[in-house]
Amino acid sequence: MDVIRKQDAAIKDNSIETIATCSPLYDKLYKILVNCPPRKATVAFNFLSALLYEDLADNQKRNSIVVYARNLIRSSGCLAAICDLFTSCMMDQEAWRALCRCLAESCRGTEANQSYCTHLVPICIQRCNHRNIELLMVLQSLLQNHSRNIALFVECNGMALFQREFLQHDICLQLLATIVQSSTVAAKLIVNTDIGQQLRSFLQRYGPPSQLGQWSTIILYHISRVEENFSCNVAKRNVHDTTCLIQPIP
Repeated sequence: MDVIRKQDAAIKDNSIETIATCSPLYDKLYKILVNCPPRKATVAFNFLSALLYEDLADNQKRNSIVVYARNLIRSSGCLAAICDLFTSCMMDQEAWRALCRCLAESCRGTEANQSYCTHLVPICIQRCNHRNIELLMVLQSLLQNHSRNIALFVECNGMALFQREFLQHDICLQLLATIVQSSTVAAKLIVNTDIGQQLRSFLQRYGPPSQLGQWSTIILYHISRVEENFSCNVAKRNVHDTTCLIQPIP
């Protein structure tokens, strides 16, 4: 564990390239994740989260390093171990939050890792509640720019998560924006709910410049596009039906 702590400190000293490309390190992490109790594995979770945190990827070189690290996490078996802990292990709140953050960072922006963790989408939906909002962060990572995971989310009735108590969280609105930007089906489902009304209420209460206001604006924009397309299709169909009814008198 001391090795992990030293590596964690090294990240802050801008040694990320040396650490992220060190294959034996991931073998060590795998052993920790498989053999250690969840409480001790928390150190490994936090280390990986720090290694992969997107603020570190502030230029092309570092971005490539982070992508390389995410691939090593999968190929070394670490991602499989993290998934096993996520699905089957009981742990305290601190360890659980660290695990969710680690899983989210491990999958973020990496299609192969997102696909590997597709089976977690229904589990997240089932477990998610107002006391366990960390799962929204995991879902956001799994669904971002991944059409199959988004389709699975909608199929598993994930849209039912977006109740008022959840919509007041930034991460929830970010997740909803991710979904409606990629799924017309999801946007159509929202049209038939009071979610749009809730979002307009947020805009009035917090203002467009706020984080909630910005996400609300994005979501409402995509909903309005679906509504406009629906109205246009109805109008065209009505015109067509009317034309068919008006036949010339022979």
